Amino acid sequence: VLVNNLKRLAHGEHKHNLMKKLRGGHFRLCESPVGNWRGSGRFIWQIAVDYSPEIRGYTETIRLWRLCRAHDDVDAAVKGVERALRLGRECTVTLRAKLAASSTESCIV
Repeated sequence: VLVNNLKRLAHGEHKHNLMKKLRGGHFRLCESPVGNWRGSGRFIWQIAVDYSPEIRGYTETIRLWRLCRAHDDVDAAVKGVERALRLGRECTVTLRAKLAASSTESCIV
């Protein structure tokens, strides 16, 4: 059932019976049921734009972040995903700052 739900999402089907946008946070995470909404696990996912070397360009992708066995696990899973995303952004910003600093140092006369 999980694979079928992912296929439906990949084909652009974003109906309320298939997904729910999670509130709060800056990363626009969503949850979907592994089976159905009652008594089923959930998966946390996100639509993102990533570079694809196959098409040599950018494309929308579905990032599957976490599988939760129960609905009660969703809040903790979202906090973990947001923490990972923040750390990733911080690393990218730090790397860009280091690269910019090294390129300006080599140009000083």
